Amino acid sequence: MNREEIYTKRVGKDGADPYQLPKEDILKTSKIALFFCISDASEMDEALAIRKKVNNDYPKAETILFLSSVKNITTTIPDDIIILQKKDFNLLGRIKRKTDTTLRHSHYDLLITFTVSVNTYCGKIIGALKANIKAGITSKQSEQFFDISIGNDENFLQYETFYHQLLFYLRQMHINFSHGKNEIK
Repeated sequence: MNREEIYTKRVGKDGADPYQLPKEDILKTSKIALFFCISDASEMDEALAIRKKVNNDYPKAETILFLSSVKNITTTIPDDIIILQKKDFNLLGRIKRKTDTTLRHSHYDLLITFTVSVNTYCGKIIGALKANIKAGITSKQSEQFFDISIGNDENFLQYETFYHQLLFYLRQMHINFSHGKNEIK
C-alpha cells in the first residue's frame, strides 16, 4: 500500500491524520532483532519485559542477549533467545569464527539495540550484526554504531520510552520495511 492509497483510505473515515501511517503498515513484514548487553540481574528483568512488549507488537522479532556476567542472574531465559557470552570471543577479543558466521548470516531490516553503555564485546557484536537500519540509545560509546540514535548522554532513557520514540520517528519518516528493503515513502 503506497502513501496515496493510505491517504485515500483514511481521509474522512475516522478524522485521523492522513499522513500518519497506521501501525499495522509499519514493519509488518520486517525481520527485526532486539539486542541487549546485560551486566546484572536488574537489566535482565527489564530486557525480558521490553522483549515481551515488542513481541506483542511484532511476534517475529528475534532477541539476542550478550551476558557480560552470568553471576546473580536467576531469571529463566526463554529458549528462542540467542545468548552470547565472553566465551564466544577468543583471547584477542575477536568473535570466534562459529559465532561470527552465525551473526553474519542473519540479516535484519531493523536492529534495535537496548544498551546504554556499549563495551568492547557489545560493540563487536553490533558491528557483526547486519541490518538495514541500526537504532540505539545515545551514548558517547555508541554513536558510531547506529543509524538512528535517540536520547542524550545526560539523562538515562528507559527502554520502553526509547522503543516508543523509535516507533514514532519511524512512522514520521514513513519508513516501510516491505519486501526486505527499507523504502522511504
